[in-house]
Amino acid sequence: MDEKDVEILRELIKNANVTLGQLAGKLNMSISTIHKRLNKLNKDVIEQYTVVIDPRLVGINIIAFLGISLDFAFKEDVINYLMERKWAQEVYELLEPFDLLIKVKVKGIKDLKDIIREVSNLDGINEVSSFIVTERHKEKYEV
Repeated sequence: MDEKDVEILRELIKNANVTLGQLAGKLNMSISTIHKRLNKLNKDVIEQYTVVIDPRLVGINIIAFLGISLDFAFKEDVINYLMERKWAQEVYELLEPFDLLIKVKVKGIKDLKDIIREVSNLDGINEVSSFIVTERHKEKYEV
């Protein structure tokens, strides 16, 4: 991956709906060059194209992070369980102060409590701490 690939990625992050022609014009490259580079990026680098929405406009009123401490003998089972849950938006393994950090988006506090209870009852879970977001200032992906 070179600087031209990074430029393409930056433009796609701003607007994944941009056309090849628009990218070519903006980056001063030919459409065929953009096409070839995009094919390689789609194969090797880009995991998915997605849409970033305002959660409040679709009924998501609570964003929270769950810090999970666990028994490492159960780590893979817990991660696999979380990966299958629709409510687990992001799953990260940490060094400290928790073993896992989970980003959760839900409609209300009852949903969050249900999730905390569900996770707390998994085998190998030692502790679940919740951190409720009061205001989202930035949620972006950048290269």
